[in-house]
Amino acid sequence: MLGLTVFQACETDFDITAPYREIPVVYGLLNTSDSIQYMRIQKAFLGEGNAFVMAQEPDSINYGDILEVKLVEYGPQNQKLRTLSLVRDSSTRGEGLFPQSPLYLYRTTGDRLVAENNYELRIRNTVTDSVITSFSEVVDSIGIISPNFVTPIRFVTGQQYPVRWSVNDEGVLYQFEIRFRFTETNTTTGVTTNRYLDWKFQPLGRTAAQSGEIRYEINGEDFFRFVAANLTAASNITRSAGTLDFNFTVADEEFNTYYEVNRPPSGLNQNIPTYTNISGGIGLFSSRLTQSVPNKLLDADTKNELIFGPHTSQLGFF
Repeated sequence: MLGLTVFQACETDFDITAPYREIPVVYGLLNTSDSIQYMRIQKAFLGEGNAFVMAQEPDSINYGDILEVKLVEYGPQNQKLRTLSLVRDSSTRGEGLFPQSPLYLYRTTGDRLVAENNYELRIRNTVTDSVITSFSEVVDSIGIISPNFVTPIRFVTGQQYPVRWSVNDEGVLYQFEIRFRFTETNTTTGVTTNRYLDWKFQPLGRTAAQSGEIRYEINGEDFFRFVAANLTAASNITRSAGTLDFNFTVADEEFNTYYEVNRPPSGLNQNIPTYTNISGGIGLFSSRLTQSVPNKLLDADTKNELIFGPHTSQLGFF
């Protein structure tokens, strides 16, 4: 949640609200794989009344057009190289309690980031002259060993499929997912729809690396269990298997700390501590990298088990 709300118990007979103080809330994840970088910059709010109602008022969380938002780029020797100005943008919509129109983000204007460099976020309120800052290194690319771009994917019961990639200096948290693409045809209406399922795997820290690489061994049968758990059989539905995208995400130390702090608590202590690396506000400014090996074909044995295997034979694949 990108806002700070205070809920008041109806039994209290004293005023718990303090005098107004501006608390900027900043969230941004740099990604050198993206051509445009986005930052979400809003206000925390405190007030009397229903917090859910206040959250839907644009003025409660949105700044007016009064912010100067910049990314200052530094080279490997900490030399200042250039300054990228971000523009206010209301074209991207979000989800949740907060107002959807307008929803303001701040974005770069076409200048790509450089993986070898580092970036300082500087936000100046032109009315109060207050400045919010944060700093982030940028996660560089990883070497994906398996799958490669040539060999088809083989998921069969009784065999393991290895997924392997090298770690890098900035990457601390690693995760991958497999997107299974397929077409679905309603034989009653004749309508064919392109669909996909995302199979997400547990994130791993760099400590899981051995000999400089991280390795997952996927039980081939688990692929068919996953498909069966996420699709429903119907007499008028046929399906045709498409391709697999292997999508990798690498996050830096700041993001990993934020992730660890905000994991669901266990045990008797259910309090979640607050983590921020924003000077003059709260939130997270960090970096991650996404890489993909897209459009991987399934081999003949995998397709055969998808059609006739015990987990998926009822799903209409042909």
